[in-house]
Formats: sequence, structure tokens, C-alpha cells
Amino acid sequence: MDKKLVYLLLLFLLMLLITEALVRLIMLTQGMSFFTPHHFMEEKYYPQLLKIKEKFQSRVSSAPSILILGGSVISTDWSRPESRLDTLIRNRYPEIKTINIYNAAHPGHTSLDNAIKYRHLKPFKFDLVIYYEAINEARANNIRPEQFKSDYSHIKWYEQILRLERHPEMKFTIIPYVLDLVFTEIKSLIIKQQYIPMETVDPQFMDYGSGVKTAESYENNLSEICQLAKEKKEQLLLVEYAPYFPAGQNLTGREEDKQAFANCYGMSPVTTWGRPENVQKAIDIHNEILLKVSKKEQIPYLDMSKKLPKHKVMYCDVCHLSEIGAQVFYKELACYILEKNLLSLVRKPLDSKAELIESGFFE
Repeated sequence: MDKKLVYLLLLFLLMLLITEALVRLIMLTQGMSFFTPHHFMEEKYYPQLLKIKEKFQSRVSSAPSILILGGSVISTDWSRPESRLDTLIRNRYPEIKTINIYNAAHPGHTSLDNAIKYRHLKPFKFDLVIYYEAINEARANNIRPEQFKSDYSHIKWYEQILRLERHPEMKFTIIPYVLDLVFTEIKSLIIKQQYIPMETVDPQFMDYGSGVKTAESYENNLSEICQLAKEKKEQLLLVEYAPYFPAGQNLTGREEDKQAFANCYGMSPVTTWGRPENVQKAIDIHNEILLKVSKKEQIPYLDMSKKLPKHKVMYCDVCHLSEIGAQVFYKELACYILEKNLLSLVRKPLDSKAELIESGFFE
């Protein structure tokens, strides 16, 4: 090979390495690790995955494993499902010394977040996967129809996550990712792309929430979760979302709304997701899709909306549960798991719900 060509090639490689190093230094300001940029998604967006993977290393391999997918209602900080389910199930079967429960649910996460998280947990085996979420997508509807994107990338959070999904080569180089980032930002400026926030709803866009544009996306994301569960041979349980919109109460998102719910430490105003009537409409449509997918894919389905009494003492707001509400929720959930033997805990005939109640399960 010609020496000049070799020198040019070496110079090109050197410039490439210098560029890579400079780009990585710049991305440090965004929280990206210099040496492990391919962990950026888990470190910045889904840290609960890191906790699950760490916990998985110290699991009791012979014990049943449960993965929880959802939003804030069943997240650890809001309702402590891990300790509740562990106690309820092991009280019924004391011979089970421990249950491995991994909670990937997180405030604000939608069906898309949960599909992505489940996909990233593909190498890990679970006996049961519980899905409970149908409200957070409602926020994505609060935008002009022409600006809505089915992959939710009209919310910056998802635009950034989906960009990371497009670049598996980040284990070796982040240059393509950064070029993609720059190009997207320039394109957004040119087409004047409207973005909406992840945590709140801009009042000027609330009227657009009446059109539930998320229905198809919700179904696609849910179907992906179902297909992955089948592929991994994991038992999936879909739980119908159980909100509470007080009859005759005109919710406004203001302080006076608290009178319609239990006196809880924390409360999320309904305007977190949009206008009350639009939020309720979105949940209803998402619940219809949950039932439709469960029938189509032959997935166990728990209609939690029929189990939770529609009373203010059960709820902190339109979706989050009070302590009393959480007790009922998890007893009903554990009862269904045991009655349907979704964890394959027993070889003997299954308990009916009546027998579970008689045994003191619901005390």
C-alpha cells in the first residue's frame, strides 16, 4: 500500500478519535458518561432499570419473580406494592420464604415507556408481569392534531429516548447520535415543531385533549408488551385502570378539589393530564383497548374498576390511592393472582375468592 495513503488513513483515524473524544467531553455536560455512553438511557431516563438489574443479581433464584409495569399509582414511593404483595401472598403460603418483586413503574410513564423498559429487561426472566397504566397518555393528547406524533416525539422526553433507541452503536461511537441530535434540532426550528412538557399541560392547549389521538399508539405499545411476554414465555396480567371522578363534582385542578378526595399527604391535580372530561374520556378509551387486547391475545384481565369502591376515602385524587384504597387494591390483586394461580404456587386445587375471604385473607 502506498505510504501516502497509509498516512492519510492514519491521520483520518486520529482525527476521528479526537472528534469522538471532544464530542464525549461535550456530552458530559448533558450527563452522558465518557466511557459508557451506551448506558445513557438507563442512567438519565430509566434509572429504575439499573436498580432492577442490580437487584436481579442478588435474587433468590428458586423464588417466584414478579415484574410491575405502570405509572405512579403502583410505583414504590406511591403505594409500596412490593411489600404489600409479598406479605399478602406469603401469608397465604407461608412455605414460600421470599418473592422476588421488581418494580419498573414510575410517575408519568406511559405505555410507551413501559414497552421500552420491558424490552430492555428482555434478558431477565420473570414468572409474572403486571401492567397497570392508562392515564398518563392523556397528557400527550393536548396538542394540535397536526403536531401530534404517534411515537409521542412531540414530547421532548420521547424524542430524546427514541433517538437513543436508534443508535445501538453508541457502545463504540456517539458521533452518529450527536449528528442525529443536531439535525433534529435544526429540523425542529425549520418546521416549527411544537413540543409539550412531560409533567404538565399548557392551559392554552387543553382544548385539543378532547380528541384521543393516543388510542392507536396505546394499542400498539400494549400489543408489543403482550408479544414480548409470549416470546419470553412469561405470564402477563393486564389490570383495568380504576380512576375516580366524583359524581356531580366540577374538578378544576385547584385547591378546592381536595374536598372531593381523602385527606392524603400528596395529590396530583387532574389538570396534570388535561381537562377532567378529556382525561376521563382518554382513560375510558384506553381501558377499552386493554380489554380488547386481553381478549385478542388471551391474556388474563382483572377489572379493577369493579373492585375498588368509588368513594372519596379510597382516592387521593382521580387516580392515586389513599392508604385504604391501596389496601383494597392490593388485596384484590393478590386474590386474583392466587385464585388464577398466575404464579403457579400450588399444585393442589385453587382457592376460590370466597375461600380466601373465609381464611382471613381479606381481614
